[in-house]
Amino acid sequence: MPRGQGYMPVAHSAEGGTPSKLFDQLAARYGPFDLDPCGREDHYVSQTCGRFFSKADDGLSRPWPGKVFVNPPYGRALNAWVRKCWLESRGVAEVVVALLPARTDTRWFQRYVLGSVYGDRPADMRAAEVHFLPGRVHFAGSAEPAPFPSVIVVWRSTGEPTQDAGADQRSFFGKEA
Repeated sequence: MPRGQGYMPVAHSAEGGTPSKLFDQLAARYGPFDLDPCGREDHYVSQTCGRFFSKADDGLSRPWPGKVFVNPPYGRALNAWVRKCWLESRGVAEVVVALLPARTDTRWFQRYVLGSVYGDRPADMRAAEVHFLPGRVHFAGSAEPAPFPSVIVVWRSTGEPTQDAGADQRSFFGKEA
């Protein structure tokens, strides 16, 4: 293994379906959601949101109005998706809620989730809320849990957290995710 590269198990698919129970919990707290910009016709989230963009629609190149739920492909384009989440929360989106891998050592996490870690970004790049999920998520259509921990990241147009954001996460994000 080349120096400086840690081991990270590779997921079998970059497009795991969001578990319906987790999505329903998020929709009850932040929704109802208007858009899934990473949608697939056969996914529960896409069927539940007001509308979705398929891969052919290219959600990265389109505006995301309203309340948006994002479970982006976890491949090389993840940085672009997380950056777009932040940008849209400063644009037409009221709130952007994302299910992401908890890769706290990555530049995208440090810039667009934690904020001005590098000193070259304004403090308003920080996410309004960050919720680390207990255990490993069982993505829809997968027999095994994800090979990585997951996090829910919330960006708001106001930058302010939900009023009860400091509440006990265990009561909101149960082990069943």
